[in-house]
Amino acid sequence: MSVIRLLNNGSWSKPPVLTAARKILIDGLAGKWQKTELGDLATFVNGTSYDRGQLDDSGTPIIRISNITDPRSEYLTTNQSFDNRYVVQPNDLLVSWSASFKSVIWPGPTGVLNQHIFKVTEKLGNHRGFIRHAIEAVFDDMQSKVVGIGMMHLRRRDFLGYQVPAPDYCTQEAVCRFLDWLETPNNQSEPTLPSQLSEQRRIVARVGELAARIEEARGLRQQAVEEAEAVWTTGAQRLLFELDAQSVPLRELVAVQGGGTPSKKDPALWNGDIPWVSPKDMKSREIRRSADYITETATLTSSAKLIDPGAVLIVVRGMILAHTVPSSVLRVRATVNQDMKALLPNEDILPEYLCSAFWALNRHVLELVEKSSHDTRKLRTPTLLDFRLPVPSLPEQQRIVAYLDNLQAKVDSLKRLQAETAAELDALLPSVLDRAFKGEL
Repeated sequence: MSVIRLLNNGSWSKPPVLTAARKILIDGLAGKWQKTELGDLATFVNGTSYDRGQLDDSGTPIIRISNITDPRSEYLTTNQSFDNRYVVQPNDLLVSWSASFKSVIWPGPTGVLNQHIFKVTEKLGNHRGFIRHAIEAVFDDMQSKVVGIGMMHLRRRDFLGYQVPAPDYCTQEAVCRFLDWLETPNNQSEPTLPSQLSEQRRIVARVGELAARIEEARGLRQQAVEEAEAVWTTGAQRLLFELDAQSVPLRELVAVQGGGTPSKKDPALWNGDIPWVSPKDMKSREIRRSADYITETATLTSSAKLIDPGAVLIVVRGMILAHTVPSSVLRVRATVNQDMKALLPNEDILPEYLCSAFWALNRHVLELVEKSSHDTRKLRTPTLLDFRLPVPSLPEQQRIVAYLDNLQAKVDSLKRLQAETAAELDALLPSVLDRAFKGEL
């Protein structure tokens, strides 16, 4: 199984080249130097618990796992007194060994160490930074020994008993300097490695070269996806701007229906068969289903009234309005929540044309959005109804909709092809690392 994986935001769970370099170099050292238990290289002091009754805003920071995994995480502070062995100073090596497995040379502030974190102090003749990189290199293998239910953790004896190569101090320092250089990109020249690791250095360089090419290809693929999505908008805008048609305010074309939320305390109102559309459902140009459903009773006893197919749904409140004003044509009988409006077109405008116009002119609609309390976004109904758009004859609207539907089908086909190549590309870098670890590069 690969040691890295792609996260939902498109980034890697670990830095690919650094992760590969750690494992490749530590494995290389293992073939040339004797292995030693981690407990023989350093002392490991586990953190302690704290009394919640002595928490105080002006006290000493408590360093918890969250502060290690996310430097932006807030500290709890306490006035409680602790033994000096639990005090953490800047440049101490900390290793979380429960729930989240991560190491860090602590940047500060001075604080007290919470439980499930080791403070690691190197023994004479060993390098602190090297020990940290060695631990990171073997974390994945260590996790085959995790125990527990819910909060998984490593037993102390399994952690301290894990064996890693223990070269001389100068070699440890050289390996640490090289890995630090990889971890913190800068303009400094590449540190040298001992000649015994020349083959491992070649493999790391090859991984770096391939990783750079793959990341460049992933970036180009994402750019291609964005350009494909822009094709439809550009085509729609060109059609609308070239129309020789009267510009009409929206209030002369639609009626407006709002929505609401049935009481969550009454189970008789929920899990029915009527879609209850909220902004999270507005991910396509047509709505046929929703994440949540309500009952017929809910439509009779709350403000979530039934809306017939053919309405154009639009989001009017929420943070999504910071960058997009989503709209969709409703294809089934449904309801909406209070963050939505249903626009009911009259006989002068097709719902499909109205929805297409909203998307084509989204940048202009976005200019109507206001900031409301707590920095959320709101599109006021009177402001929306004042928005003007070109309204050609119904036959011309039908022609435009047919053209844009055909264009959208081509864009969707292109995006499906790009998604297929994306899956192959995303699998390539983990495959490269696996091959590197097997000595096949």
